Amino acid sequence: MLKGKEKNAVVFGLTSNHIFAVASVMMDLKKYSPIIVDEIVVFLDKEIPEHDKNVLNTIFPTKFIIYDFPIKNTAIFNKGTFNYFSKMVFSKYECLRLLNDYKSVLWLDYDIVITKDISELFAYCDSGIKMILSYGCP
Repeated sequence: MLKGKEKNAVVFGLTSNHIFAVASVMMDLKKYSPIIVDEIVVFLDKEIPEHDKNVLNTIFPTKFIIYDFPIKNTAIFNKGTFNYFSKMVFSKYECLRLLNDYKSVLWLDYDIVITKDISELFAYCDSGIKMILSYGCP
């Protein structure tokens, strides 16, 4: 069993009512790129039912973290614009902290469909940052 810095993590950040969407992407990962995932990390806005946690853990080992939005005084944001977004959009920056615990981390949005192997995203590159271009549905 891999420990800590030997693991690759795939990371999602979402509101608790989108667990179904993460499950769908996780099933795509299991189908097309099962060997890249050692652990899934899910940042959530609040606790979810144990049943939902168990379902995700049957797909891949999954760690759940309640996201603590670091800015306590949100008055600094333009309320009109800020109200169109969940604070969860900022959870992607937690990937940088996760590098203290994982060899590599990959942020994925949960409104995607994976249609081929994406293992190349964990391959070494000089910059440490990789992307795969998408050209729409096959």
